[in-house]
Amino acid sequence: MTISDSALINTVRDTLMNDARTAGQTIDVIVSEGVVVLFGACDEETHAGIAVTLTQGLVGVSRVLDRITRRKMRVHKVA
Repeated sequence: MTISDSALINTVRDTLMNDARTAGQTIDVIVSEGVVVLFGACDEETHAGIAVTLTQGLVGVSRVLDRITRRKMRVHKVA
């Protein structure tokens, strides 16, 4: 069964938005012939890894390219 790129984009977006671990992250999706590119930003390395793993497990995905930027947490001292 072949899934269209537009259907796969919706599936990936829905999966990431409905998972509590990735829902609050800024992750965008591009799909071309089953190859999914994830880009945007995550607060932690763990969130990006979960996004990739969730995407890899979807029917119709042949490859996932991780282009997600990991934000660095900044700590400011209070005087």
